[in-house]
Amino acid sequence: MAETLGTLKAAIRPGETPAELDALAGSVFRRHGAQSAPRMTCHAPVNVFISVNDHIVHGLPTQRPLTAGDVVSIDVTPFVDGSVADAAVTVSVPPASPAVMMLIECTETAFHPGMAAAKTGRPVHVIGQAAENEVKR
Repeated sequence: MAETLGTLKAAIRPGETPAELDALAGSVFRRHGAQSAPRMTCHAPVNVFISVNDHIVHGLPTQRPLTAGDVVSIDVTPFVDGSVADAAVTVSVPPASPAVMMLIECTETAFHPGMAAAKTGRPVHVIGQAAENEVKR
């Protein structure tokens, strides 16, 4: 999973398409004997989900070339050796504006208090409140 995310992050540049990134993810999966969990369980037509800019999470990779400043979210969920792993990352297509970099940094920073607040038995809104408090700070 880490190799897939790293490979895709390194390949993000203007002119690359999300569909090309998806194919690249499939080659990394095959090299490690992994399969796409979304393809296996939900019959998704992709190896990974890739969302660009304001497209909601779990976007299907398209043929639209990426452009400088695009915000790209990659959700990798491989199935290997009987287990499923899931991780996602959001990056920008270089060069990115200071506003885009601030948005990504802010959301990454807010993720940690949200995760720390996620405990069994706590209401879900506590997670959002912890993240929001960090964003406001």
